[in-house]
Amino acid sequence: MKKASFDKNFLKKLFQLFLSIFSIRISNILTKVILNFSIINKTTDGIITVATYSLVSFFIGIIYNIEISFEEKQSFLVNKNIEKNNFHETFQILKKTLTFVIIIAFMTLLFIFFQWESIFNFLNKNKNNNNIEEIRVIFKTLIYFDFFSSLISVFNLLIMSFLLSYKRIYSVLFLNFLKMFLIGFVFLILNSFKHFSSHQLLGMSLLLNNIVIFSITIVFFFSIYKKPKIEEKFLKILYQN
Repeated sequence: MKKASFDKNFLKKLFQLFLSIFSIRISNILTKVILNFSIINKTTDGIITVATYSLVSFFIGIIYNIEISFEEKQSFLVNKNIEKNNFHETFQILKKTLTFVIIIAFMTLLFIFFQWESIFNFLNKNKNNNNIEEIRVIFKTLIYFDFFSSLISVFNLLIMSFLLSYKRIYSVLFLNFLKMFLIGFVFLILNSFKHFSSHQLLGMSLLLNNIVIFSITIVFFFSIYKKPKIEEKFLKILYQN
């Protein structure tokens, strides 16, 4: 029997793709772990904040997973259209996916606005806790911070998936490693002001971190978006002449 042979170039691309997808999945987890440790170690009431945040994460995590369920379908359709070299169609797929996510997010926001206390009462099983009112206030603050932070994270994931389809593997790796390192830096800056409570620090750190990463992701995205536009204009000028 002949030994099975593998194309080194193929294996290299496969490993890069695996690393990119893995970095997307692990960056969200490690970002929150780093931030939680920072909150516990650097603030006086960090344990209560992190414990309350676990309740928030449970609820928002369900919504987050519903929203990112569109990502696999988007990847399939985008890759299909890339083969046809049809950028306009691939961009329309991204727009439609983002629209569906925004609709779900808007419905969730309305539900949180009117029913956040019901969510809290359902998730909080320890009704006799002496700090119940403090926990309630923390929960209300964090649920809004985590909602918007997760929504931006979903937008980021969908655009990163789009970048991967266009073989922007190193861009995606850079963004996810930056996200993990940046969270500590954002926390330290906010904590240096000494004006924020631990739950405000947690919520603001997550939100600002995701906003910064999303802004950089948009820059990478437009590098892809503008290229077909320039080529299209160039071809039009060529045909006119």
